[in-house]
Amino acid sequence: MIFPTADAITNSYCLLFIAVILGLYQRESSLRYRHIVLLCVMGVLLGQVKITCSIIALFVLFLLPKAQGYVKKIALMLPVLAAFISMWLWRVRTSQIAVAPNRVSLEKTHELEGQLLQSPWKIFPLIGRSLFEPMDFDTEKINGQLVNPRRNLQFFTGTEEVQLPLIVMAPVLIAIMVLLIVHMSYKSINKLQVGLVALIIVLYYVLSCVAMSITWVGNIDVYASGLQNRYFIPVLPLAALLIPNFIRSEHINRRTLAISVAVLTLFSYIAIVVTYVIQWK
Repeated sequence: MIFPTADAITNSYCLLFIAVILGLYQRESSLRYRHIVLLCVMGVLLGQVKITCSIIALFVLFLLPKAQGYVKKIALMLPVLAAFISMWLWRVRTSQIAVAPNRVSLEKTHELEGQLLQSPWKIFPLIGRSLFEPMDFDTEKINGQLVNPRRNLQFFTGTEEVQLPLIVMAPVLIAIMVLLIVHMSYKSINKLQVGLVALIIVLYYVLSCVAMSITWVGNIDVYASGLQNRYFIPVLPLAALLIPNFIRSEHINRRTLAISVAVLTLFSYIAIVVTYVIQWK
């Protein structure tokens, strides 16, 4: 049976949240109160998606240049508060449920949380290991095979369980890079916005590492085993905003660009369907 995973739903909503903010930013008119109300509603839902994803609510502050007057600028904090309050209520409601009881007990989770609160500097070696430790040093196995190397290559191979050929995934990745390179020249953001985006990405990664360490690994002194590429899809659009405008050209053949991107994307998606539909054994 083929069905959307929880991560697919989580990532889709986070991408929608980011898309709405960027859409409002691109509007010629200034931000209106109805837009802030919309973001408040979406913020409440964002807080229910996943605890680590709540940090993306800070991206609402990206709209500060579009808010005319101090009242609207202050009002932009409401969607952020809505997201964090929603997340906190969900956290309180589920505080007695272990995330992965077959891996780490609830008592152990609370113990590790206490250790991090007492010794927050332990986060730094944890992040260092999670960023740079070779994948084959990790010992987590499923069916006798190391799984973290596969988890770390999901962007290029499709999923953890099914390793798709490079010819399947490369076209859509190339299409993404083409769009990024072409459209960076239209980006217009200030240094404070760049700093905000970078901060969100860093916090998201840190929270993800901490979450995996205390709920999946049960140890904050080793690599955050269980991290998967797909967990970071929500911040990929934000990372794209940090790419510098190194190409400035008004002579872009948009028809050729659209056709090229469409063909590359369709090829990859059709190839993915073929890969999953055919019975290979």
